[in-house]
Amino acid sequence: MSTNKNTIAIQATYEIKDELGKGNFGTVFLVRHQEMRRDVAIKVLTNGEGKFVDLQHEAWVQGKLGHPNVVSVFDFAVIDNKGHLVMEYVEKPLQKILEDCSTRRVAVSLDFALRVIRGCMEGLAHAHYSGIVHGDIKPGNILIASSGDPKLSDFGLARLLGTPALRKQGSARWAAPEVLRSWNKDRIWACDYQSDLFSLGVVAYLLLTGRHPFVDPAGVLSIEDVILRDEFQPSFPNREIEMIPERYARMVMKLIQKDKRKRYTSAEEALSDLEERPLTPCTRCEGLNPDDAVFCNWCGKDLKSEKEKDLSPTQRIALAAHELFTSGQDDKGLAKIEELLQAEKDKPEAWCYIGYTFNNYGWYKDAIVTCSKAIEMNKDFAPGYQTRGFAKSNMGEFKEAINDFTKALDIVGQGDRVKRSQILYQRGYAYWRMGKMTEACKDATESLECNATNDRASWLARNTCKK
Repeated sequence: MSTNKNTIAIQATYEIKDELGKGNFGTVFLVRHQEMRRDVAIKVLTNGEGKFVDLQHEAWVQGKLGHPNVVSVFDFAVIDNKGHLVMEYVEKPLQKILEDCSTRRVAVSLDFALRVIRGCMEGLAHAHYSGIVHGDIKPGNILIASSGDPKLSDFGLARLLGTPALRKQGSARWAAPEVLRSWNKDRIWACDYQSDLFSLGVVAYLLLTGRHPFVDPAGVLSIEDVILRDEFQPSFPNREIEMIPERYARMVMKLIQKDKRKRYTSAEEALSDLEERPLTPCTRCEGLNPDDAVFCNWCGKDLKSEKEKDLSPTQRIALAAHELFTSGQDDKGLAKIEELLQAEKDKPEAWCYIGYTFNNYGWYKDAIVTCSKAIEMNKDFAPGYQTRGFAKSNMGEFKEAINDFTKALDIVGQGDRVKRSQILYQRGYAYWRMGKMTEACKDATESLECNATNDRASWLARNTCKK
């Protein structure tokens, strides 16, 4: 290999800018293509015939894919009997981001978590459509570009579905139970599309809650043992973190089902749940279509008129109000809600209940509008401020959420200790998301003083009152 201290020659000249990592396979460099003037990453294999074959295989598999959520491979060359894999340079591993957050005792935002989950799912859907099983989904193999978009990397263990796996698949902390069980068999490894989805589900749970779903509460068993034992089942993510919408929690729990028969069968199916686009069979041909489809993708049947017949009058009005709020037509949306409430339209409790329902659907903008209407009717209506604060917190508007929670606490006073405990936890959680650990710890502690059985406050105290 014709090299000096500053260059690597691989069919063109690359200037070395930095060393990104080193392992058993060799070294990864950040380099600049001097003619094209762009940064790329080069994985240079040091030694080992077996590793050379693995690197060549990685180049072939990853080069077969072309998707925004998969790291691109530009070239594979052999110089002086050493393999060189030239790839797209992506700024930071998800693992490093999570480690930084853990050090600073802050969580990633819900928006970032969902963006990573959705992007990885899109990348997996493309890989699976191409017949490729990744085999080792984990934070270290997910890179985050400067745009915030995730990219799947390191396809060294990947293979075509139906072909034998030549190496042990998966990593212990992230592997599906069927993969872990297969490790004890003689060169028969069971990773498939659903195994990839399980691993992504574990990553998704960690992103949303800040903790691994399969940790032994007693601290005795390893994560691998907990995954293998059916008696250990994780709690729903929204029981760990209140602000996680129910539909996201259900999606993650279906991804990490230990029984494959209860797990998603494809990344497309999981994406439909993630994007709130349930798949419905056509009554004519039984082909599955997103719930918002106007015509059947398979036979062309008009689906819209048929679906509207299935909605109750209440569902139809609520959906119409949601569409008006989403398009910025708040006045018309409020008029629709008045139509829904009819005799109770002058009661702030009714408007707040509608806001609470909207929160459950993840329609936070709608909840803010309807709770504001309740507060307009009664300036001292604590549930209106609390429910509106919850919606604002879910939208990442933490300062405004804290103002609403504080107002609710002022109104509640010291009388209702259970309600006060709940609001204190919600305000403390908003402080935590802002990185204000002292304030968050104070609210969590006071919340437990009001109600010692508040599990969420206990969780918040453990994460914010550390010395």
